[in-house]
Amino acid sequence: MNIKTFDDGEQFPKQFLFNGKPYKGEATFINGYNGYESTEGDGMMCAIIDFSCLDKTKYPKIVHHYLTDMDGNYIQSKNRRGVRMDITFKRYNIMYNVGKAKYLVNYHNGISKHNDGSDFFDIATFTNKEKFNIFITSLQTKGFIESNII
Repeated sequence: MNIKTFDDGEQFPKQFLFNGKPYKGEATFINGYNGYESTEGDGMMCAIIDFSCLDKTKYPKIVHHYLTDMDGNYIQSKNRRGVRMDITFKRYNIMYNVGKAKYLVNYHNGISKHNDGSDFFDIATFTNKEKFNIFITSLQTKGFIESNII
């Protein structure tokens, strides 16, 4: 298990993975320090899925819900024990031949929400492949990732 530690003020990865797939939702850093010693998993970043990483009596068979970066390294920060955070990421998906549009791009900036709290996606339509490719390249340079998860 490779662990990457983020205690020096380093910037976190732009994207987190859970079971090899992009993760969006709540996460926390496990507080496994009792004042004398650290337990296994102390400071590890964990996905909160129905509080499964926090309640071992409710989910005794689940080993962990640790998050990884794109290289498969587990994320650890003992300076952030107990801190909860909401993980969002910039993403886009591509649809082909929708109505009169040859290329349709749905993209979410990681921030915009509808009134009900769901993610708001902007759209861009293209009939020209060259302009479409330029737009996709500009999204990728801005940190957007292609995702089929909407």
